Amino acid sequence: NLNTNKWVSYDTTTTSSELETYASSQQTFYAATVVDHMVLAADDQGNLYVMPEKDMTDVTLIASTGTLLADMAYNKADDTIYAVDGYGQLVTVDRLTAEVEVVGEIGVATNTLACDANGTFYCNKYGSGDVYSFTLDTIAEPTLLVNLFSQGSAYVQSMEIDPNTGKLCWAAFYRTSGLIKRTYSYCFEINLEDGSSTKSASLTDELGALIIPDMSSGGNWAGATDKVTGIQLSATSLSLMRGDSAALSAIVQPWTA
Repeated sequence: NLNTNKWVSYDTTTTSSELETYASSQQTFYAATVVDHMVLAADDQGNLYVMPEKDMTDVTLIASTGTLLADMAYNKADDTIYAVDGYGQLVTVDRLTAEVEVVGEIGVATNTLACDANGTFYCNKYGSGDVYSFTLDTIAEPTLLVNLFSQGSAYVQSMEIDPNTGKLCWAAFYRTSGLIKRTYSYCFEINLEDGSSTKSASLTDELGALIIPDMSSGGNWAGATDKVTGIQLSATSLSLMRGDSAALSAIVQPWTA
């Protein structure tokens, strides 16, 4: 919740006055996904963090991604974390080192991303209620799935597939124009089999990142290791006047080392 800078919990019937604090946060997160009960989240500076789903105050910095991530999604089909960056590109994100690699440019301007268990991605066209689907082979030409509303979406929104139901969930925020400006956030649930949708959770808060807990057991990719793969320095070069000094910070990779 960007209004309070806290993780909040809600369901389909929640109103703004009923938003419950799930965990406090020292970071401002705009993108997140959950893999095997470990939450991966990127802040507004491009830093990637990891935290246990059950204790999201136990935050570990993985490393800087070197770019801003607008939304993240886990592709179970190839066991890879994907994200849409600030340029509308689909990228992969290494969950242990935060390394980012560009896959390609998405065919519609978007800042949302979700992925189902079969490897199909979903996003909306920025500024609209148009929801599209695409695969790694059709990334340049997404297919229109459904149009949900006509007000137009704003910069704060997030998508995620509910791993328990298979439905596409979209936390969509928009602000009305005119003399009296009002803000709204809705949680849409979309049935991917027939395109039908329900709108619920009428809120006024800006919800920047969305995760949905999986009720099944997880894997062990976050287990400790004694193998170091690299070190990320805060700077790779410095220019100093004689007599001056500077401090470098170093992040050991992977973060599980």
